[in-house]
Amino acid sequence: MKEIKTADRKGNVLRKDRPRTPSRKKTITEQIKAKIAIEALKGIKTVDEIAQDFNVLPAQVTYWRNMLQEQAPKIFKIDHNPRAKVSDTKRQNTENR
Repeated sequence: MKEIKTADRKGNVLRKDRPRTPSRKKTITEQIKAKIAIEALKGIKTVDEIAQDFNVLPAQVTYWRNMLQEQAPKIFKIDHNPRAKVSDTKRQNTENR
């Protein structure tokens, strides 16, 4: 039996008698994405350098940087006064008794 060979778009020879193994998609955690975005915002390294350091695409670095810039103001919009919340809760508990 003669083995039939074909080539993919890049010119790599593929064997028809052997199934291709699926490539595994790399999962990047939210913490790593944040770290990459912060690194990009610092402006010390170029987007390409950061992408190379973290083994991601430059477009991903730019996207995460832009997301961080857009979402950062929302962090400071939240009421961060935990004492007010605690005192309100204590007041409600004493009124309910």
